[in-house]
Amino acid sequence: MPSGCEPRNNAAEQSVRQVVQWRKPSYGSNGERGKAYAERMLTVTATAQLQGVNVAEYRCQALTTYWRKEAPPPRIPSRP
Repeated sequence: MPSGCEPRNNAAEQSVRQVVQWRKPSYGSNGERGKAYAERMLTVTATAQLQGVNVAEYRCQALTTYWRKEAPPPRIPSRP
C-alpha cells in the first residue's frame, strides 16, 4: 500500500455512506415504486449537494411544477 493512501477513506465510499446510513434503519423499500422513488430522491439529493444547490428548494420547485403540469425546472447543472 502506498504511503498516504487510506484504503477505507476514498471518495466513492464517502459518496454512498449517507445512502447506506439512511437505508439501513429504514429497511429500504419493499415495493418497486418505493425503491425507484428512493433511488431518484437520493440521487437528486447527492447531486444537488455536490453542486451546492439548495436541496429543499430544488425539490419544492420540481414538485410544484409537476403538480401544476408545467415544464420541470432545469436539471441541476454539471460543473464546468
